[in-house]
Amino acid sequence: QLTFLDGVYATYKRLGVDSAMKEFFIGAGLGSRPTPVPSPPASAPVAEVLSRANINRAFWLEYELRQYPRVAPKMAALQAVRSQLVLVGGSDSSEYFPYRANMLLAERLGVELVDFPGGHVGYSTHPSEFAKQMIGVLDRRSG
Repeated sequence: QLTFLDGVYATYKRLGVDSAMKEFFIGAGLGSRPTPVPSPPASAPVAEVLSRANINRAFWLEYELRQYPRVAPKMAALQAVRSQLVLVGGSDSSEYFPYRANMLLAERLGVELVDFPGGHVGYSTHPSEFAKQMIGVLDRRSG
C-alpha cells in the first residue's frame, strides 16, 4: 500500500492533482470519480463541504496521503481507552484499505468494528442512514 501511495504522489508531482486523484481512486478500487456524488442530492452544507474537499485535494496529496499510513498507532495508549472507542467502516468499502486498517485495529484491541451505511464517505452519500446509525451507536454507548 505504501508503494502504491508513493506512486500516486509521484503522479501528483509529475502530472498534477486530477491525474493523481484518478490514479488513487482506480488503484484503491473506488472507480475513477474523485468526488462522491450524494444520493439524494447533498444539502447545501454537505455540498459546500464537498466543494472545499475538492479544492483541498492538493493539500491532501502533499501532506496527508503518504504521511498518515506511516504512523504506527500507540497500542498501549489505545488499549487504555478501548472502552471509549468506536471503530467504524463503510459497509460498501470493506475490501478497501482504509476499512482494513480499522478492521485490524479493532481486532488487535478486541473491540467491535461497526459498519456504517455507504463507503468511505458514507456521511455524504447516505446522510440519513448514516445519521440513524450514528444515533444508534451513541445511544448504546450512553445507556
